[in-house]
Amino acid sequence: IKSNSDQLIEEKKNRINETLNSIQQLNESKNDISEKLKKLNKKIVSESKIKTKLKELESLKYKIEANLVLIKKDLQFFIDNDDCPTCKQTIDKEFKLKSIENKEKEHKEINDGLKLLYDNYNKTDIKLKEMLETNKKINELNLEEYRISNKITTLNDYISDLEKEISQQKNINNNDNENKIKNLELELRSEEHTSELQSRFGISYAVFCLKKK
Repeated sequence: IKSNSDQLIEEKKNRINETLNSIQQLNESKNDISEKLKKLNKKIVSESKIKTKLKELESLKYKIEANLVLIKKDLQFFIDNDDCPTCKQTIDKEFKLKSIENKEKEHKEINDGLKLLYDNYNKTDIKLKEMLETNKKINELNLEEYRISNKITTLNDYISDLEKEISQQKNINNNDNENKIKNLELELRSEEHTSELQSRFGISYAVFCLKKK
């Protein structure tokens, strides 16, 4: 019985060691996730700020495009007309050429600026998509970290239960030992009592025999 009991205790201790190894591995995984989260969080910019910037760029883009349409209309007017269609007056040739030159220059500058705005808008849009993807990864890692923490808690509870079982088994063993000792003491006392009775009976019988003679 004692051997079986000791074996049970040893098995539980082995399970505790195996569980501790599992907890260590889980903690290492949790630390890796924490490092990844730190790096990802550094990349995060406020989503609302990026969306606000996109709206501002989009609004500016519409205004520039509308302004560009007006400049192109003015430019085409000077290219197509030598006389004013409204007042019928002849447009001064030098004024016409200067106006065309200025409108073409203005058109080019605004068009170049619009291209830069498109580029900035596209980069900001890509940044927003990357940030949304980063947020998705962060949420997944947070969920995984939460699951690992729950596993660690469960395993720690399991270790506590095993330790309680070991303690209970040891108490049972101690009680068994105490009972065995008590039983042995009782047996010894019983043997001593029996021996004493036998001794007394022998003496009494000897006296009886002598008297009979």
